Amino acid sequence: MKFELNDDKMYEFFDQLANQHTFSEPLERISRYLSSDKKVPIYDCNAEIDMGHSFRNLMLIYPELIAKEQVCAAENIQRILRRFICIDGMERLLATGYSDIEWNMFLEYDFAKERSRYYRDHFIHQFRNAFLGLSILSLEGFRRAVGDWFKAQDGPISQYLKDCLNENMEDAEETVLPIVCQSVFLGAIFHDLGYPLNYFSRISRQISRSLSHHNAIFRTYKSDFSSLHAKLASSLLFRTVKTEEIRKKYDNDDHGIFSAICFLLNFYDTGAIHKLPSKQQCIINLAALAIYDHTNKYTQTHRMTFNKSPISYLLRISDDLQEWSRFYASVDSNNNAMILPDELLSIYADDEGFVYKAVGQSHEIVSTDKPIFYKTTYLSYKKLNFIDACSNINLYEDTNGNTQFDIYYNLYAQIEIAAMNFGFATHRHGEFQNLSAIMKNQIYLPNVQLNYILSNNVFYLAHKLLVDFQHKLEEEDFVAFLLDNKHLPQQVDVDKMKRRVRESLKQIKKIKFKHKYIALLYFTEHKIPGRKSEGVYLTVEQHSEYCLQSQEYLKGNLGLLGLVNRLMEWYTEGNNM
Repeated sequence: MKFELNDDKMYEFFDQLANQHTFSEPLERISRYLSSDKKVPIYDCNAEIDMGHSFRNLMLIYPELIAKEQVCAAENIQRILRRFICIDGMERLLATGYSDIEWNMFLEYDFAKERSRYYRDHFIHQFRNAFLGLSILSLEGFRRAVGDWFKAQDGPISQYLKDCLNENMEDAEETVLPIVCQSVFLGAIFHDLGYPLNYFSRISRQISRSLSHHNAIFRTYKSDFSSLHAKLASSLLFRTVKTEEIRKKYDNDDHGIFSAICFLLNFYDTGAIHKLPSKQQCIINLAALAIYDHTNKYTQTHRMTFNKSPISYLLRISDDLQEWSRFYASVDSNNNAMILPDELLSIYADDEGFVYKAVGQSHEIVSTDKPIFYKTTYLSYKKLNFIDACSNINLYEDTNGNTQFDIYYNLYAQIEIAAMNFGFATHRHGEFQNLSAIMKNQIYLPNVQLNYILSNNVFYLAHKLLVDFQHKLEEEDFVAFLLDNKHLPQQVDVDKMKRRVRESLKQIKKIKFKHKYIALLYFTEHKIPGRKSEGVYLTVEQHSEYCLQSQEYLKGNLGLLGLVNRLMEWYTEGNNM
């Protein structure tokens, strides 16, 4: 069975779970693992989320519809915590006003490095992580791996689980999987709980550099580690991880340790943890350990393993894999592309406002009498860009029992992103390479493959986009598609449209040969390990050369991107090319 993972599916899942609707297999099984016959905690007015306040703050970042969906998702998560997890005090952690701070983190500037700080959304990302983690656990291979790990009593975490359960190991799936599912769910929902503290520590350091006497008023912004250790010494985290390792991450303002400490103190600071049943204590401690582990750094000779802690492993791969609809904000002085759709040509204006158009391999001035485009406002022109290229992830088990992750990156979006952030593709590819290394040859687990296309080569992306388009739709099908989807006026000359499509397809065929040498000259081709993965990337040495030469090249070849733009206007965004 194939899972399509995106925001629509996630919102539907949490709504059904919160309102106790029925599911189709295998998510129905996972919903049973989350369910509980425990007593629902006493109502806590301090755990209520101010929906109106959160909605207005989210509107600063997101369109109205998305902001509404996120607020509804938060409300559904709160119901799930109260009705299913049933751990007294857990729902208070969700009513922290995280969304109130996120806008500031999006716009943070790194003054030391003189650039905008790279920040990706974390509020709704935590909900997506939970959905992805539960979807992974719904696969037969991963559920079986958890049972096999527990039966083998492989390591101190499985022994800790056994001591908490005090159950017969023959019933491993029925006793362990509910705890693993709930721990993964809670770990995902709260794994970035401490990110605002990480942000606050950076701001505090900036203030300390600017105001030499600020310590006379604000002496510290962090608690002494020794006092925290005294409160949390009996937790699983402080018993299974060396104290010096925890202290090092704490001193480095790591958001993983901040999140884990905030999560644990919610129960340990008042001693409430000791009044909870052993299973609930176990879930809290396993989730906290996973939260701490998700920011661990690894090398080629040292990596995270499933058999050490399946909950930590599942949270880590869910966090690294969750790409759909996740974006980061960038404030840049980038310009708009000017397209002449009727002629399938692109035009652009230089700094003085003179307009050029593409003519063969060169360019010419359209008007020299006076600038056509000129600036009418006094303020400098800058844009806030929300960079996001992944539409959805498909998760399934193939006929050989391997787990496949098909990660769909929008090719056209990558063309735009390359102009704003040239390192986006290489950065994400590097992260996927590290993730692939973590997933290989894990005991108990099936083989896992990541399939995706990422590139910062605009010529490669344009060529790939157009060739895929040609393969997807022939002339007759293309015209029928346009008419069926009302992308054309009702009164349309079909014969004329066919001729235009035929001419476009001819241009596609020319591009295949016309731009091949460009890719070979400026780019290095790299095949990503995996069944379908491929990409073309610039090396560091080629970056500067590309920036200088590609701009001149594009002046004479903007018709290529104009063609892409026209075809993408015709084609719906929902189709993965």
